Amino acid sequence: MYFCKKKSWVWVMSFNTINMLIPYLLIYNHGLIFSLAADDAANLTSLADKRVAAGFISIDCGMTRDSQYNNARGLYYKSDSEFINTGKNMEVKSNYTVGGLWTSYNTLRSFPNGIRNCYTLKPLQGKNRNYLIRASFYYGNYDGLNTIPTFDLYVGVHFWATVKPDSVGEQLFLELIYTSEDDLIYVCLVKTGSTTPFITALELKPLIDSTGNYNSSDGALLTRVRMDAGFYSNPYTSVADDPYDRLWCGVPANNIHTWGSLKTDQSMNSTFIDHYELPPSVLKTVAVPMPSNISLNYYSRCMGSLNTGLVWVFWHFAEIQKLGSNETREFTISIPGKYQSEIISPRYLQPLTIVSDVITLTNGSSIEFLITKTNTSKLPPILNAFEIYEIVDLKALATNQNDVDAVMNIKMNYTVPASWQGDPCLPIVPWDGLECSSNGHKSPRITSLNLTFNGLAGDVPLSLSALTALTYLDLSYNNLIGVIPDFLAKMPSLHTIDLRSNMLTGPVPIALSKKVEDGSIILRLEGNPDVCMSNPCKKKNSKKMVAILSSITSIIFIIISIAILICILKRKKTARYIKNASLKLESRSFTYVEVMNMTNNFQTIIGRGGSGAVYQGSLQDGTPVAIKMINPSTLSLKLFRTEAELLTRVHHRSLVSLIGYCEEGTAMALIYEHVTNGNLKQHLSDKHTRVLCWKERLQIAIDAAQGLEYMHSGCEPPIVHRDMKTSNILLDENMHAKISDFGISKTFSIEGTESGLSTNVMGTRGYVDPEYYNYQRLNKKSDVFSFGVVLLELITGQSPIVRSNNAEPIHISAWTTPKLESGDIELIVDKRLEGHFTTNSAWKALEIAMMCVSSTSIQRPSMNQVLSDLNDCLAIEMSRGNREMDNHGYGYPTTDIAIVDTSIEMGPTAR
Repeated sequence: MYFCKKKSWVWVMSFNTINMLIPYLLIYNHGLIFSLAADDAANLTSLADKRVAAGFISIDCGMTRDSQYNNARGLYYKSDSEFINTGKNMEVKSNYTVGGLWTSYNTLRSFPNGIRNCYTLKPLQGKNRNYLIRASFYYGNYDGLNTIPTFDLYVGVHFWATVKPDSVGEQLFLELIYTSEDDLIYVCLVKTGSTTPFITALELKPLIDSTGNYNSSDGALLTRVRMDAGFYSNPYTSVADDPYDRLWCGVPANNIHTWGSLKTDQSMNSTFIDHYELPPSVLKTVAVPMPSNISLNYYSRCMGSLNTGLVWVFWHFAEIQKLGSNETREFTISIPGKYQSEIISPRYLQPLTIVSDVITLTNGSSIEFLITKTNTSKLPPILNAFEIYEIVDLKALATNQNDVDAVMNIKMNYTVPASWQGDPCLPIVPWDGLECSSNGHKSPRITSLNLTFNGLAGDVPLSLSALTALTYLDLSYNNLIGVIPDFLAKMPSLHTIDLRSNMLTGPVPIALSKKVEDGSIILRLEGNPDVCMSNPCKKKNSKKMVAILSSITSIIFIIISIAILICILKRKKTARYIKNASLKLESRSFTYVEVMNMTNNFQTIIGRGGSGAVYQGSLQDGTPVAIKMINPSTLSLKLFRTEAELLTRVHHRSLVSLIGYCEEGTAMALIYEHVTNGNLKQHLSDKHTRVLCWKERLQIAIDAAQGLEYMHSGCEPPIVHRDMKTSNILLDENMHAKISDFGISKTFSIEGTESGLSTNVMGTRGYVDPEYYNYQRLNKKSDVFSFGVVLLELITGQSPIVRSNNAEPIHISAWTTPKLESGDIELIVDKRLEGHFTTNSAWKALEIAMMCVSSTSIQRPSMNQVLSDLNDCLAIEMSRGNREMDNHGYGYPTTDIAIVDTSIEMGPTAR
């Protein structure tokens, strides 16, 4: 039965024992007629086999790999191991186990890792067919936490519903009639808070072509009510002769006193085609009003929006009484203010379905319909059954199909992350290693592909050529062989290719080599000893090699002598500047005159740092750039070289890109991509007119975390930034963050980033790790502390050093700590947000920040963990933004109150 609750609406099913004596079952599917004598156990197996042959997919989630069984409803259940490769198999606690037909609810699959996890279903009938998809959930305290999970369910890239059981022992299901536009159907569970998604069972049942009457041009159909109006039973039940194993409920308690019931033993007219394939047992019972002179009235409370709020009602009729010559039964259906039918007069034993107009319901509203006899009708109105569906919005755009085909080909032929499930870019987050464009009017495109350290073997995938929007490609540290393919030079958007540390051979293609020379593509090839830039490669002369080897001792001696001489000469030079151990960078070199032209004689300053001013400029092709002029000094030259050399070997969308440099005499300049929206410090200032919203703050934190995580874990050797602060986080036109200013960054050995490197303390007050400050030991956790300060600034709107009233200035973490004890997040979060944030998201972000600013490095999380937790925060906020759950009570409206008795078996029953 249905029941109202604050934020969700479910179908509660009771696990009562099913009567095993099923009289007769007709299954119409793809021209096949299956007959079943229910007291013949062999026929149950036969029915299950025929349903499998007709394309039914029944998955018992969490069951042991390769397990399978038939149940008494004629369904063949199998393990979910072939449909998904993430998650954990779990069992409900012993005091929640059930028996009989519903043993499938004793196991489930839990997904503690990742934001989204997707099942892949491949129906026999393929695309452009209607399917009934049912997802079932039974928590049963499987994890021992006694905490009811809440998460979202998606079909493909489209939001389906929010899953939130009302109690630990409640079993619920969500059902959708869905027309697939692809041969594969993805059902995805998306984490939206701190609890873990799970699923108990997943079923797919193909509907035959005649049921195309369920098609809606506005979207899929989410089942809200399916009622056998002549049957009295609160729980949803499995009806033996329903060809699609649809679940039907009986008349609700509040209608029992005004609805009477009639039934017949006669069979429906077999010559008449029922396009909705109603079970005969449902059509053989009807509801009539009591007393007979009133309308048959149905009222559903809490029928607010789960998705679009667009509702469709289907009424099913069949006259079951043979009327006399002077008897008539005529009636109309009305939904007050929304729908009025014509006069209806059902024929004897012939199914008739009346479909309402599409009705719009606001959240929290109810739906009511009245079936009223006409003035000339001798008999009262009847109702055999009805269904109410809400239309699910299917307007979300899946990833560009060419991109999908390309990465699916890679998935089939190479080792890829387990999270590569469902659509590559949606919902919520893309696959690991992918970044996607996000313009709302076109299908997302894959713009970045990072498969470093992924064990790829074989040639460079040819399917990459289809990724025409790809700008960044990282296939480094794999086992790729063969030559570098020509198609890389023809990919129109590609500007960075990292093929380091593979086993590639031969010359770089001429077209690609030219693009490297003109600076339009950055190509990394270190660690491929048999690759050369010239075409053809020059063959090694063995005789020359012998000669070289024989004179190697002399060469070493000469080199050492020259090195000693250079050191002596360097010591005698003044320290104005070092002239010129030419900077060997992959980026483009510019002259000082060119820099002057770019900046229009240094006309516009857009920033100023400790090492010099930053000017606005543009390249000859009009590309805007930012140019940092370095003040001439020994220290400045060192910082200049550090930053230039670092930025030419690291490439990530969350790190500012170096376009080129100038080193001419005392003139030193670094030319960067122009990041248009200034830095984060400016946007957090009280003087800034626009206040960053909570979602923007989380996205900025995630972007910066991605950049740091890449420096710590994606670079070899790892890099510690050492000066992470809001003024070094730049914001582009889409308010995405990029880390800048790498002048004091340090590269480490792998061990060094963990044990620490002894070095002079550098950084900015308020952001410097106290452990680093006290012991001069720098490691990756020093950046984590600085990032925690940045995150606290984003949350609170305060500066790293807080000065309030006449009190002594205190560190932002010390300002925050006493406020935590109040338990009121509003006292901590930036007042300028005016409460427009999700409480759970804010608390989780604050928890992350406080862990980051722990006084000792061992207590701080890694940037990988920080990034994962921040993604969870954003998922919580996105959930609020999409459906305004907290403020508007969107959920699962119901019809009446059901009392769940956990002392008996619970679930849909058969009759």
